[in-house]
Amino acid sequence: MESNFPYRTISIQRLEEKETAFLVGLRVDAAADKGAIETEMKRLYQSQVRVLEVQYEERLRLQGAHLRDKDNRKPALTQHHLDVEPIPIGPL
Repeated sequence: MESNFPYRTISIQRLEEKETAFLVGLRVDAAADKGAIETEMKRLYQSQVRVLEVQYEERLRLQGAHLRDKDNRKPALTQHHLDVEPIPIGPL
């Protein structure tokens, strides 16, 4: 974030958990454009969320492909397998 506003001092003032979200309080110079900083923070956050979503989707896709490959290697039961006569074992 500081790389986008190198002439400003930005530091984390507090982190707060609120229900299903985290709030990040920032300390900035009094003259800072707080609206621009907030907009940039949201943009960076959304960008990082999208990167994580793409990585997660790729993992799921690879796992699904792996499971499908595993299933394709299993011998399939055919009608021939199901029509086998029982083997008599004689009296016990």
